[in-house]
Amino acid sequence: MLFRSQHELTTAFTVAFAMWAIGYFVVKGGQAAGGFGIYRMDLAALWNPGFKEFSRFLRPNNGALDNLEGFNYLGLGMLLLCSYAAFSSVVRREVGGLLNRTAFEPLSWMLLGIFAYALSNTVSWAGTPVFEYSLPWWISSLTNTFRASGRFFWVTYYVIFLMAFLLAWKWAGKRARYIALCALFIQFYDVQVFQRFLVSHFAQENSYRKEFSGYPWDAAVVGKRNLIALYPDQMTPYWMQFGEFAAQHDLNMNFGWFARVDPAAKERQAELLRIKMETHDFQKDDIYLLPAGQCGLWLGKAASGFRCQETKYAGVLFFYASQD
Repeated sequence: MLFRSQHELTTAFTVAFAMWAIGYFVVKGGQAAGGFGIYRMDLAALWNPGFKEFSRFLRPNNGALDNLEGFNYLGLGMLLLCSYAAFSSVVRREVGGLLNRTAFEPLSWMLLGIFAYALSNTVSWAGTPVFEYSLPWWISSLTNTFRASGRFFWVTYYVIFLMAFLLAWKWAGKRARYIALCALFIQFYDVQVFQRFLVSHFAQENSYRKEFSGYPWDAAVVGKRNLIALYPDQMTPYWMQFGEFAAQHDLNMNFGWFARVDPAAKERQAELLRIKMETHDFQKDDIYLLPAGQCGLWLGKAASGFRCQETKYAGVLFFYASQD
């Protein structure tokens, strides 16, 4: 029997529903992508803040790891609480007993497996690969689909939090509340710099708005409904800039950054854009983004009333209704 209890069935249904809600089943094909072993967790991740804005006391040490998908910094307060719980267990000679009670629990094996998967087949310390091992071909469909393996440690991460508090309570008794409050204070003081960074970052005026003010943007946006890139892949590096502009002016847009893309849908989009360019079917209520330097090429093919202007990110082709 697949499910031995109503609880297991409910859990499976809840997980499936959550996956559906966040779009796991929207993309038909194209779920697999390279990158397993790149977006990994580092062995030193628990005490590596990754960014200087994440810790007041500890400094980042990322080495050759140029992404932080495996960011799992515990915080100085939690590191001290974990150290207290571990040290108390050793002093009371309870380490062996704890291991014996948990070694054969399914949860323990699951957490160990998650940890191994998070490290990936490229195991590194402070960003420097320590050793690598090859995987059998039949497992590549799984690893390519869930390539950001560093995120898998999040489950174990919160179990570490829970176990630290439980062991502190077990060994310290009534003093545990004071130990926990001290850890909380240190934790807050350590990571508060990140909160300050966020406030200062989002309080400052967004530079994108300056870049999309004046001509041609103010003229191009009047009466428009869509922002269309004729070559979407070339505009992807600027999707945040154009995305904010589109949101401000209630425009639909046909490009962005996607970790997974349905190949059939992408092919259909490319075909529709190809037909539009071949027939010069440019609509008056759309703004078209061209590769840099192509305004002269496309302006002569558009209908009367269209204008084209080169900008920092792209050529902008749009219909402008003269007020004269």
